[in-house]
Order: sequence, then structure tokens, then C-alpha cells
Amino acid sequence: MTMHIVVCMKAVPDPAHWSQIEIDEEKGILKRQECPLVINPLDRHALELALQIKEKTPATISVVSMGPYPVQSNLQQFLALGADQAYLLSDYNFAGADTLATARTLAAAIQQYMSPYSYILCGAWSLDGNTAQVGPQLATLLDIPHITEARQITIGQDGMLIIETKYDYYCNTYHVDCPVLITVTAEINKPRSASLMGILAARNKQCTVLDAAALNLPREQIGLAGSPTRPHRLFTPHYERRQQYLSGSLQEAASALTSRLQSEGWLKR
Repeated sequence: MTMHIVVCMKAVPDPAHWSQIEIDEEKGILKRQECPLVINPLDRHALELALQIKEKTPATISVVSMGPYPVQSNLQQFLALGADQAYLLSDYNFAGADTLATARTLAAAIQQYMSPYSYILCGAWSLDGNTAQVGPQLATLLDIPHITEARQITIGQDGMLIIETKYDYYCNTYHVDCPVLITVTAEINKPRSASLMGILAARNKQCTVLDAAALNLPREQIGLAGSPTRPHRLFTPHYERRQQYLSGSLQEAASALTSRLQSEGWLKR
């Protein structure tokens, strides 16, 4: 039996261009249009795990992402690495989604276009949001178990997994049955680079673009309208530096500094 593995990929603003990101103070969201998008680093580790499973047992890999139309170029990188097909969820109505609205959109796409599946693999968190919420929320909406922050995985010849997670003071080991959602950390593997043959093969692989109508999702459940959590206010803090020169001998300057710090409450008398 051929396994079907779904890998969730998020395109995030390139950290080298974060200075270009502006704040939409009215909507309470970030304006990312002028910032180039790159693949979230941990999602590369999720794909690498899918590829390693595929090397042990017959499997197909689907990659899904929600974002603007140019994210197809990021998905093309995953196709070049060895994914078999890609899905881009792209619609203006998806914009401004919080983690729940994002998970709801991903769940609808996976249920309608990528079922049945054995594993759903995600990066444990994204570089821009760092909430670590989408994976568990997606598993809850799909009504399947989930394991978060997997750091070490043993892959059996049948594709079954033994997963180790490590938290502050303890480790857990799991023997998993399918279907299950797993989020991974950077310790789990080293992502490979695409080969020339993989890049050429990716040209013949399909990237399907799905909008809100294709997913049959009501407007009030997606994007900004379907997001129960929103920032109250986003702003760039302003501050001023103050400086004061102390003159006199070293002893006089030290005494003046001590008195000033005491008077402002930084030192006890």
C-alpha cells in the first residue's frame, strides 16, 4: 500500500528584508507585499522527513501552502526536491488570517483534495509568527492525533515511525499509528539540496491553485473576518537617549554618578 504524506509549507518574509515590512495600523496586520518570501526553515526539515520515509516505503508527497500567487515559486522548490504535487491556497479573502483561520483553510483543502493521508508534517513553528499553534489546531480540526516538536525519528522499513520529543526536563518516545500530524524541529535531520535532475523534473509536476470557492469556505470563517484573535494595536515604539557629561576628578565623577542614580531610584541609598 502506498503512503500519502502531506507537508505543510509556509512562505515567510525574508529576514534580510524585514526592514521593508510596514504596519497597517487600521487592520492591525503587517504589510508584507514589498518583502521577498522564502520557505520557512523548519518546513524544509518536514519535507526532508517525508523524503526519507519515501526512501523506505512506497509513498507520494503532497505539499500545501496558503499565500499569495508568487508562493508557487517556493512550492516549486519543494517539487524539485522530490515532492510529487503541490497545492497553493490563494485568495484575497485568505489575507490577514490568524492561526485558527489558517488551520481551518488548510484543513478544508486537505480533507477535500489530499485525503486519505498517512502523515501530515509541519515545521514546529514559523519564523515570522513563532506561535507553534497551526499544527495542533490543524490536527484538532481534522480529528487526528498530533505530536509536537519531534527531535529524533526512527523510520521502519514499513514507513512506521518511532518519535522522540524532548522538553525541559524529560524525553518522550512514541510509536505512532496513521493518520497522525507531526511537527518537527531543526534537530531532526539535515535538509538536502535539489539536484539538476530534480529541478528539471519539477517542470512537469503540477501546482494546483485553490481559492475560497474551491474550498467551499464561508467568508466569515477565513482570513481576517474569520480570525478570533487580532492585535489590539501595532506600532513602532519611539524613544530618546539622554546623556550627561560628568566633569571633575575620577572621585568627583563617581560621586556625582552615584548621587544621580540614587536620586532616580536606580541605586539604594
